[in-house]
Amino acid sequence: MELPGVRRVLDLAALTMLSVAVAATTSLTVATLGLLCVIGARAALRRSLTDR
Repeated sequence: MELPGVRRVLDLAALTMLSVAVAATTSLTVATLGLLCVIGARAALRRSLTDR
């Protein structure tokens, strides 16, 4: 004896968790890319400074 309201709430919760997981993955990817860009820029800057 399952209520249709419960099924709808569970679907909503699953969708919310999915969107949260996607958002977390996206932000994590963006943060990793930004960190790599910063590290690369600093390395290039240090290399150009030591060349002079």
